[in-house]
Amino acid sequence: MTLKTIRTYIGDGATTIYSIDFQLGYINKDYVYVYLDTDTYATQLDYVWLNATQIEITTAVANGVSFNIRRIVPRDQLVNDYTDGAILRELNLDNSYKQALMWLEEVADGFANVSGELYSQANLNMLGNRIVELGNATSARDAVPLAQVQGLIDTKFDLIDTSNPDVDSGFKDYGRVSQTISVYEDYGLITDTPTTLDDYGSV
Repeated sequence: MTLKTIRTYIGDGATTIYSIDFQLGYINKDYVYVYLDTDTYATQLDYVWLNATQIEITTAVANGVSFNIRRIVPRDQLVNDYTDGAILRELNLDNSYKQALMWLEEVADGFANVSGELYSQANLNMLGNRIVELGNATSARDAVPLAQVQGLIDTKFDLIDTSNPDVDSGFKDYGRVSQTISVYEDYGLITDTPTTLDDYGSV
């Protein structure tokens, strides 16, 4: 998936000049943010504009370090606030429509909120679709990916003996449907007469 409002680069310790190549461009240079992948967009790297389509980072990003160049348009104010009787200029009209289009592109790129969490006041119905690339749960009310569940089962119950995968190990072994029980405790048949405290004996 090609994102329209953010470009992610890997520093090489030498390159400092990067292009600003968003398809819709940008309305204002102040709406372009350059920041490390580990930071929020508000914590920017030092850079200068060389021209309308290139920036130069003051200090090259270290080799292997990821950083972003991202366009974020205002969502709480109009780029152009018209008044009655004002002359309507093409540039102003274009930028007013571009603000809405750019905002939609941000949402399509996954930035429904500029930053922070996305809240829902209703149930999320996936209509049979999957939630993919889910991170591991860290609190009791988090959604849990399948791999984490499988790992917890294997660790907690130690179900599989890696030296002999056909035999269960740990706890009491009642066998699998396809194998013979190898470890068990005999409580007797239901028709037996009780002979020990552990023997359930007959009904």
